[in-house]
Order: sequence, then structure tokens, then C-alpha cells
Amino acid sequence: MEAPESAEQIANNEDLLTEILLYLPAKSLIKFKVVSKQWMSLISSTGFCLSHACSPRNKGSLKPSALFLDVYHFPPSEFSFHPLTHDCVRLPRFDFIDEPIVMILESCSGLLLCASYDSFPDQSTIRCVAWYPTTGKVKMFPCPSSPRYFICNPTTRKFKMLSFPSSQVEDYEHEALNLAFDPLKSPHYKIISVWRQKIKEWPVPDKPEYSFDIYSSETNSWSLSKIKFPGDWGIKFNHGVFFKGAVHWYSNCRESHCFDVENECLKTMPMPRVDKVQCQYFGESGGYLNLAIAHSAAKRLKFSVFEMVEDYSDWYLKYSLNLEAEYDTLSRLPFWSSYTYSGEYVLFCAMQSEEGDSLLAVFSDGKAMSYNLKDDTLKVLHCPTVDQYGADYFCFRACRYIETLFCI
Repeated sequence: MEAPESAEQIANNEDLLTEILLYLPAKSLIKFKVVSKQWMSLISSTGFCLSHACSPRNKGSLKPSALFLDVYHFPPSEFSFHPLTHDCVRLPRFDFIDEPIVMILESCSGLLLCASYDSFPDQSTIRCVAWYPTTGKVKMFPCPSSPRYFICNPTTRKFKMLSFPSSQVEDYEHEALNLAFDPLKSPHYKIISVWRQKIKEWPVPDKPEYSFDIYSSETNSWSLSKIKFPGDWGIKFNHGVFFKGAVHWYSNCRESHCFDVENECLKTMPMPRVDKVQCQYFGESGGYLNLAIAHSAAKRLKFSVFEMVEDYSDWYLKYSLNLEAEYDTLSRLPFWSSYTYSGEYVLFCAMQSEEGDSLLAVFSDGKAMSYNLKDDTLKVLHCPTVDQYGADYFCFRACRYIETLFCI
């Protein structure tokens, strides 16, 4: 049976076919690659992938469809996740990455920056030590094996291993990696590698020296040590937020830094002046930089949510609320009755949706609650049990899953 004339016209007109395919979601386009070599070539092209994300008809394509609830993946298990859309029933499997242990470092516009390990020892064995000079406290962590770093797109199941320049290894220690990617401005991404100068003698300096190396996917190369600066110990370089062309870092000190990636310059920014609190979320929501903190209380369910003003001069208090009463009510429900509060969140985040601003708290046994800040309503959620390492080290990280076709 011959194909209808209209179908032949579409198949023979690549411009018309492209216009039609641009209306389809990323998941469908991945499946349609097998239709023909022509479709495979078209859908896989860099130009089409960029047009698909930037097209007005796909305005919502860069919005997350799910949140990763833990950051470690131990095959054959999968990442636990919380869906944000009705059609997101599961995340793509990570079996395309042949690594024993995978850890998500950051998520940015659909790409994931990850580290992989051969082993992760028991917490009672090998340990590394972090010293906090502002408090005088020492905290010990289990030491995984030396990491390998890669960037991947779980939607297309593509990844690329990263290698580091070796020029600084003798005098500097590797501190963190951060991902910068804005497909609305460029199809290329950058990776900022943060190095800290080794402390070779006492006393420990109040502000050790840091430096940046910058990787560009456009040139597939690193530019070395263009920026060196003294920074506070309290800056969390291992959790960067890429927002409006700059990587921002949370700090428990009075000020922190943000790095303008395009112009390669470092700027300072203030932090909210609040004492005896714990950061629960630092990220972008609704086009603004948000910081949600939990005040020292029995259940740490008293929150202040701050928002950065546009000129970066200060933060203002956007929301202040206490969810202890709501939590006590939920804890009396039958399916919560066996739950003993551990005092630790696995994930806590602030986000904007069609229903308005909301806070999401997920606990280590899979119980969760979402609080709508617009109408003061609380929802009980059911989530998969989350790996305990996520609770120990990344309690305020919310890694977003965005379905895209972007090339690595």
C-alpha cells in the first residue's frame, strides 16, 4: 500500500518535517530516531536540538519534570525521584554508564555533572576530616575512592568523561566542579574547576587562596588559572547554582562570591544576616535566587525564605513560617504513625509552579510533604526510600531532571 501523497510531501520536505517534529516532546523524539536514517540524522543534529529547546512552542521544555531525591546511584538500583509533572512516571535508566557508583554533583538545563567511584567504604573505616575554623569544630566523613568526572544527558543516554589539567596538582587541592550551561544563549557549556591552595604550615590562614580552571565544550580544552583570590572557609564551592550567566555559591559567612562565566570575573555578594540556622535550600526559583533556611528548633520546621534583589545588594525576607503544628498533625495519620523523626532532611527545596511558590521536604524513609506558600495548604506525598548518604551530606540539594536533546 502506497503512502498518502501528503505523507510523501512531508517526508521529502525536510523544512516542513522539522517544523512538525519541533512540536514533539524530547522523549517521543528519542523513539522516532529509529523511523529512518533521515529522521535519525535530523533529530540528532545540534541545530535541531537547540531549536527544539529554544522554540516558543516548547517554552516549557526547560522546566524540570522531576527532582532527584538522592545523589548516589548504586547499580542495578536507580535514583529515587519525585515527579513534578503528571506524565513523568520514571527516570531514564543509567545503565548506559558502566560505573560502579555514580554521584550527581549538579544539574543544569538538562545536563548532569557527575562523579563516579570504584568503591565507597563503610563509615566506620577510612575517613577524611574537615575543619571549620569559624566554629573550631572538626567533622569526619567516609572517603570514597578517587573520583572520575563526566557530564551526561540522561534523556539521550550520552556521556563524556572529563580529564583535568595537571599544572596545579602540586600546590593546590581540588575543591569542587561547577557546571554552567544556558542553551538559550549558547549550545556550548563550561565547567569551572575550583582549586584550593594546600595548607603546608600552621597557623591555618583565615582565607586560603583559591583559583579557577575553566573547561569549554566549544574548544574541548581548559584555560588555566586566570583567576586567583582569597576566600572564606565557609563558602560551599561544592554546590554552585548557575543563574543569569553566573555561578553562585552559598556561604555561612557574611558574604560569598559569584562568578560571571562569560566575562570570567569574580564578584562578591552578601548573605542574609541570620544566626544559628541551617541552610536547607539554595537555588533558583521563578527567575530569582532563593535561600531557604531552617531555624534551630526541635524539628527544624521553622523556616525563613529569602530572595536576592536584582542588583545583588541584599536579600529580603519573602516568607516566614512554622510547620511544626502541621507536621504534628500529619504524624498522627495512620501511615505516618510508625515514623520516628530523625532530625535530618534528605531533600528540601523551594520551587515555583503553576500552583504558586512551594516548599518540599522529603525524609529518609520516603515520607514527604509539600507546603504551598500562596494558599497555606499542605500536601502529604509518598516517595521512594532515599539512600542514606544523601541525607548525610546533601540535605539541601535538589537536582532537577529536565528532558532535553542537547548534545554532550
